[in-house]
Amino acid sequence: MFISNTKISIARVSSSIQVVLGGFLAFIWSVGLSVIFDDPIQRTLHSSDLSLIAVDVIMLALSLLLLLLGIKKKILISNAKKLSNIFEGDKDGVVNVKEISSLMGMPEDKFMKFFDVLVKRGYIKNASLNNENGLCILLTREGDADPEIEYLKCPDCGATTSVRKGYSGKCQYCGSPLKKD
Repeated sequence: MFISNTKISIARVSSSIQVVLGGFLAFIWSVGLSVIFDDPIQRTLHSSDLSLIAVDVIMLALSLLLLLLGIKKKILISNAKKLSNIFEGDKDGVVNVKEISSLMGMPEDKFMKFFDVLVKRGYIKNASLNNENGLCILLTREGDADPEIEYLKCPDCGATTSVRKGYSGKCQYCGSPLKKD
């Protein structure tokens, strides 16, 4: 519900291609370098060898970059799935950024950048940042265009807590279940 399976599938395929192609090309260019330096004592380097070395080093660097980008995308996909699982377990539709960044094992500022990347790439859907009652992520149900918040009064302590319409919740102060009047 909170993850775009289409975008994730496309990203998974493209990251696999990047990893395989980058790894293969890095291997090929590494072999090319090892052939040039096969026996450096008996061989003197000519200017043509130096240009071959330069080409091999540049191509090796580009291949390693492709490999690294593929690995980075795989990690991003994995973390998007983890975040979606956390969202699925939420009851009230409001997730505190401090708590979720702790669950994800990263500082709040790094999590905010990470969340922004996931939303911009379309991996995470039906979630948005909100700073109304402290920094939090608001979750919506599939198909909801503009989620609304309602404020419920706790029957035990009397505090008012914001809850997404259509969700159940608990008091943020005493933990009691909230019910509509």
